[in-house]
Amino acid sequence: MQGDLVSINVIAYNSEKTIVETLNSIKNQTYKNIELIVSDDGSSDRTVELSKLWLDENKNEFVSSKLLTSCVNTGTSANANRALFECGGVWLKEIAADDVLLPNCIERCLNYVSSNKFCNWLVGKSLIYLDVIDDEHLLAVNVAEEPEKYNDLNGPLEIQKKAIVNYNFVEAPAVFIRCSTLKGIGGYDEQYKLMEDWPAWYKLIFRGEKCFFFDEYIVGYRSNENSVSLSSNKLFNIGFKKSEFLFL
Repeated sequence: MQGDLVSINVIAYNSEKTIVETLNSIKNQTYKNIELIVSDDGSSDRTVELSKLWLDENKNEFVSSKLLTSCVNTGTSANANRALFECGGVWLKEIAADDVLLPNCIERCLNYVSSNKFCNWLVGKSLIYLDVIDDEHLLAVNVAEEPEKYNDLNGPLEIQKKAIVNYNFVEAPAVFIRCSTLKGIGGYDEQYKLMEDWPAWYKLIFRGEKCFFFDEYIVGYRSNENSVSLSSNKLFNIGFKKSEFLFL
């Protein structure tokens, strides 16, 4: 059986250096019933050109694919909403155009929600990765475990209500959500141009939609050596072979 249609929305802005890698990680998903939407927010580089070329070459890999563009930069929330209200999937995986999906991200998320009938949205775990360090390996790091955050994610709805007021414990890159659930709150609040996630999670939780914690790595979150502390008390190195990351 084919399974639910999943919309993967790529949110792009001046992403020419990374977007092809992001798109390849989507093409190489083990789950194939995918609608792909790339939404560009007025990029001044070659993001749109590269996206068009890639989509032309790979359109047969998906149930459908489309590229949305804006003449002006409107902010992350508005850009994400343009993609959200164009998508027709049952489930949504949104990804920034400088991050990547691990090869079985969609398959694992669908397996999780099929086993948890009350789950309309989940958050998995993210690897922070620092590009390829040689021909065979990717340098990846993982932020050390944060007991408070995981306690809140594993807690009941009332605990999540108290926590979300004080801090954003839901990592946006690793969210997988039912499309109708996010559309049902009107999508992202565009008055917060560059912070689409926290207000949306706040609204969902206070409307009774508990976030479920999926204790597996499903995405790679791009960073660089200057912006990520490599101190031993915060990070640990994980060596992955290229064969485990089909997007490379």
